[in-house]
Amino acid sequence: MPAAAELGCGSHGDDAGPGMGAQPRAGRSLRAPPPGGQQHAQLSARKGVAAADLDAAREQYAGEEKDVERLEHLSLTRVLAALHGSREDALAR
Repeated sequence: MPAAAELGCGSHGDDAGPGMGAQPRAGRSLRAPPPGGQQHAQLSARKGVAAADLDAAREQYAGEEKDVERLEHLSLTRVLAALHGSREDALAR
């Protein structure tokens, strides 16, 4: 079985493991480099698509909210009256 140091599992926090060199952790950058021109264009396009999707979802939600509001005020009496017809319809028969 290989030793822990050979696997990069040593107790020293300064090494990056086998084949990675002895670069100290404080010198590593955790940030990604700023996006290049093509990547920036792709991200901008994705942002536009996401904004359009959000607008469509908001419109759909508003329509569904109106339907819920309308259906919440529906009662059995109103449904039966609508099925039976209006008073004028009954008198015309």
